[in-house]
Amino acid sequence: MPAVSERLMIKVHIILLSVFIYSSLVIASSAFTREEWGTGRNYGEVAGFQYDFRVVCAPYSEAKSKMAEINKWLGEDSYDPPRFVVTNITIEINGANIDIPEVTFTDLGNPIGAYGMSVEKEGPYLLFKLKGGDGAGSYTAIFVVQNEKIIKRQISEYIPQTDKYGITETIDLINR
Repeated sequence: MPAVSERLMIKVHIILLSVFIYSSLVIASSAFTREEWGTGRNYGEVAGFQYDFRVVCAPYSEAKSKMAEINKWLGEDSYDPPRFVVTNITIEINGANIDIPEVTFTDLGNPIGAYGMSVEKEGPYLLFKLKGGDGAGSYTAIFVVQNEKIIKRQISEYIPQTDKYGITETIDLINR
């Protein structure tokens, strides 16, 4: 009888190992998706201001009808559209919602997510930063807020001529 019991135990171990390997593959693939797609959030306090900074992104294939007119994507170093695009940004400061115009985020592709989000105070401004892309296509979108109003969006990218990162684009929102 011990031989039957050992064979049964070996079969049970093989089945359990197969289930474990299969579930690990399923979990790994869903974790990959969650890292790149969904809502990234950075919240806390900076210089006495309570803030909540959220970036929502979705696969390009789900947002492409809204994004079809974008000529230049940030975060992409080829001519293809990015895999993931920013579909909404919300900023709250001391409980007040800041109006974020679509023009400031509809061209942002492949955002890094919560790990690429930061907030800092510089003079009278709060700077909400979002990093995206990779390598030659990397960028930092900087949303400049003053007196609970977004006043401009700047893009910092690598500038080959200077071999440094610098501001390559500014959208002025004061006169809009």
